Amino acid sequence: MLKTIQRLVLSMFTAICVMAALPALAQTHQETVAKAEAGDMFAQFQMGLDYELGQGVEVDKAQAAKWYQKSIDSGLHWAYGGLAKMYETGEGVPKDAEKAKHYAAIAMEKTLDEMIHPEKYGHIRAHYNKIEARERDEKLRLAENGDLDAQNELAQAYLEGRNGFEQSDQQALYWFKKAADQGDSSVLGAWLILGGDLDLSPEAAKAKAIEWHKAALKNGNSEAEAEIEAISRMSLDEVIDEQRFQKYRKAEAILSCDQNETLPCSEYLKKAALLQIKALAELGVTAAEAGWGISLLDEGAMAKLDAKPDPNAAIAYLNKAAEKNDENAMLFLARVYEHGRGVPKDTAAALMWYDRVMVKMTTERAEAAKNNHYISGGNDTLIQCKLYFLRGDKIADHTRQECTAWDREAFYRAY
Repeated sequence: MLKTIQRLVLSMFTAICVMAALPALAQTHQETVAKAEAGDMFAQFQMGLDYELGQGVEVDKAQAAKWYQKSIDSGLHWAYGGLAKMYETGEGVPKDAEKAKHYAAIAMEKTLDEMIHPEKYGHIRAHYNKIEARERDEKLRLAENGDLDAQNELAQAYLEGRNGFEQSDQQALYWFKKAADQGDSSVLGAWLILGGDLDLSPEAAKAKAIEWHKAALKNGNSEAEAEIEAISRMSLDEVIDEQRFQKYRKAEAILSCDQNETLPCSEYLKKAALLQIKALAELGVTAAEAGWGISLLDEGAMAKLDAKPDPNAAIAYLNKAAEKNDENAMLFLARVYEHGRGVPKDTAAALMWYDRVMVKMTTERAEAAKNNHYISGGNDTLIQCKLYFLRGDKIADHTRQECTAWDREAFYRAY
């Protein structure tokens, strides 16, 4: 659990560093020094970054640690993650596992506090917003000047409504097209993804995707040939399925977003997203069947529709998705039966679904290994712990240690 927390903290710290290190943000090192020495906590943090990354100065990890500590002392919690990393690796400071854990724990505490009580961190959020705005300006400048990576990143940002860009299919399409015009085949049939919301017929979506990839091939991207073949083989039903699945993804994103993100988050739109998921579930879209089944057990979701949870309908939809091998549906059914959420507790049913998920994951990993691929992540450890706790299954010693390191009751509450 601690390692998970440390990874989260360090990943958040890395994200801040990436933004703060953008050339467009950079003031001169001398200006930063003057502000830092005058006690500006943001400048002190920037000094730490400058010394850690070698921005305008030689890399000096000891100086980086010094300035990170000064920024913390001045009231900015961003650097706790950076110091945790330094104490873990011994870069710039003596290696100290206990201090690494201590700083990681504080970083997590501060991060969660900021999420729960954002009003306490208004001055920090304002500065962070400036960084985000400058990052957006820089990304747009690079994209408009023909930077292929920036164009693809912009397209994805607009498609998903993230990184400060308002969700817009039209803008996503515009930047996908810019990238495609340069011979980039990574658009991966963007018209197939966007077609449903832009009222393109399946035939037109498929034709446009092939057209783009042919342009990419003509401009020297040999990888586009395989994409052309794959898209050409798609039936119109498969194109429709892809469009419907992408509609489901967007509806799910709206349901899970909050006001700090740039997808539309109003209660009205969340209600519309729920109705979209319901409609897609009725059309037999597997992911939507699972999503609607889960929603039917959620009091908050049902309240948006002026309805009450419906366990019988929920189980019916979850079973439909699970029988089509949907991992989310199988896992949710296992948890429902394990904890008796809306249905009587049924340990045998829970074990059956956990077993089925494990078989699915094991099979997928074996198939991937045959093709020299590696599937990372997944719920392997979670399920193994469940089977260990519920049935006493034999598991590897290192997995047992990880399972028993978790507080059993907390584990059950969380999962």
